Formats: sequence, C-alpha cells, structure tokens
Amino acid sequence: MAQTLCDALEVRGFGCWMAERDVGPGENFQVAIYRAIRTAKAMVLVFSGHANNSDEIKKELVLASQSRLVVIPVRIEDVVPDEGFAYELAIRQWIDLFADWEGALQRLARQLEGITGVERDLSPDRPLKDKPLRPARIFIARIMSAAAPIAATSSMDQVFGSLGWPSRPRSSSA
Repeated sequence: MAQTLCDALEVRGFGCWMAERDVGPGENFQVAIYRAIRTAKAMVLVFSGHANNSDEIKKELVLASQSRLVVIPVRIEDVVPDEGFAYELAIRQWIDLFADWEGALQRLARQLEGITGVERDLSPDRPLKDKPLRPARIFIARIMSAAAPIAATSSMDQVFGSLGWPSRPRSSSA
C-alpha cells in the first residue's frame, strides 16, 4: 500500500525516495533514513497494524519530532495506535485512505502542497513530465518486514545530489 501511495504522489508531482529502492547495496540504512528525515519538511506515516508494532517507525517519529517536521498519519486500515504511538499521535489529524482512497489522496496532496509551499497539479490525469518538479522534501514512513521509509521530493537528484549521493535508476521490481 505504501508503494501505491508513493506512486500516486509521484503522479501528482511529488517524487518519492524509498529506502528499499534507493539505498544502494552496502549503504547504511540508518544513516540514509536519518539524512532523509533531517532534510524533509514533513513526514507522512503510513499507519497499519504492522506499523503499530514497529519500534523502527517509533524511532523515525522521534527523529521527525526532533527535526520539527509536520507528521501526517495516514491510516491504511482501521487501527488504533498502541501506547507507544498514542502519545506522539494524540494531537494529529488522521487521513483514512481505507475509507475513500481518491478523496483522502487529494486531501493529503493539498496538505503537502500547503506545507511545502509548492503548487502541484493534483490531478493524476496529466502526464508527470508536464508537472512542475521542485523539491518538496516529504518523508513517508511505512513498515514491511523491516522499516522501509520513503522520502518524497520533487527532484531526488537535487536533494540527494546535494548530499553527495550518486543518483540511481529506479528498479522496476520495487
């Protein structure tokens, strides 16, 4: 579901960075995640039952809080946060993707536009090549077998190139 969300945001002009896709062989996941969070303006937490049990996601939330990121919890299933998340998420408004995918996605994209100050074409109908691509620096956290965050930006070469990272082609299997 997080990959689907990432794809939907990319179609709307927000580029995404996923650890499983963009951290190269031999690179340190923890350092990459830390750098992505530190350069982000916001975090989208893809929340599920699995995320609810993830200590890694809780660490990412702590880093986001220390970096004063706006955190937008996006629930992909009807799950109530456990005690570890309840404190951090108590003051945040949820977006429920499982109730109305398209409506929730439009709401999320409008919120990200407001946070980043960059207007996007929120319609998925126009080809991506026709949409403005400027850094948005949105970090998206999710869980699979291990935490695999996504940092959404409009131009990953600009963001990660400025960190000295080489750009990598995206894998079609990710």
